[in-house]
Amino acid sequence: MNRGEVLKNGSKSFVSRATLGDGDSVIKGYRHLGLLHSLRHTVQGSRAKRAWVMADRLYRLGIPTPKPLAYLDEYRGILLWRSYFIYEYVPGPGLSAVLSDSAIKGERKRRLIDQVVEMLRRLSEGGISHGDLKHSNMICRGDDIFFIDLDALRLNLGPAFLKRRRFEKDKARFFRDIRDI
Repeated sequence: MNRGEVLKNGSKSFVSRATLGDGDSVIKGYRHLGLLHSLRHTVQGSRAKRAWVMADRLYRLGIPTPKPLAYLDEYRGILLWRSYFIYEYVPGPGLSAVLSDSAIKGERKRRLIDQVVEMLRRLSEGGISHGDLKHSNMICRGDDIFFIDLDALRLNLGPAFLKRRRFEKDKARFFRDIRDI
């Protein structure tokens, strides 16, 4: 990971781009944040595993996301210590860069926004909410948008009004970052 291109070096995770096999991949390592954190994720499952499972669900719903390649959980004794999620690298600018680029016409920006709202609707119909819908968690490749940072996604089990509420919450979070288009 350290030999690859570092994409993020945060307090909770480390993300790098590296060549694995025939192509570029992204490795997201989730840091150990203390004993209680390890205990909670030992019981609940790792964030890497959650990202892996959600990437598979998004594929089945036809929602673009980088192809998951692997996840790895590292234990110290019986406690989950660190975990890693590995997925294909998707080249392209973040949605935030595209929406703030004055050279890109408003019509294209509106199509991209409409595409995100449609993807959110399909997520909701599939019983999933994103939970961390910052523009930096979306990559534009041509006219396609790919969701990344999938460990915040959650299943919406329960009545339809809760699914609608979470859909509206995701949509509101997405629109909060939109400036003059």
